[in-house]
Amino acid sequence: MKISIEEIESVLSETNLSVAEKQEIIQKLERIVQEEKDNKEPTTKAKKPFIGITTGGNINDAPLYIVQIKDDLNHEEIIPKIIEAVKEFNETKKGRKNPIKTLGEAMEHCKRKLFTSRGISVKTKEAIIIVKTDNNLNLG
Repeated sequence: MKISIEEIESVLSETNLSVAEKQEIIQKLERIVQEEKDNKEPTTKAKKPFIGITTGGNINDAPLYIVQIKDDLNHEEIIPKIIEAVKEFNETKKGRKNPIKTLGEAMEHCKRKLFTSRGISVKTKEAIIIVKTDNNLNLG
């Protein structure tokens, strides 16, 4: 619970303290508040990196899925985490009826909560196509 300086001033005005004592108390409290502000370290939100996962051998024409992972998750852990999620899905009633067998099927049909509980957020449920360029714009 936080108390404003105005609330403290109103409480102090109801006491029998002198004006100088009241001002001294308020100044001490303001210094304490300022010290807390100075000592408070700014919190930065960790950025979650985006990762592209291809589903084919040739990167030039393979479909691509975009996922976002927690900052503390290594990119090499993504595929094992996806496999865990697919195994869990395949154990459900829907999964036993139509089991997921490929990475593309996993991205399209696996439940979001199975991925998010493992630190992965699928950003594209449908595959996207990669366009390869030489990074030059021939402007004329």
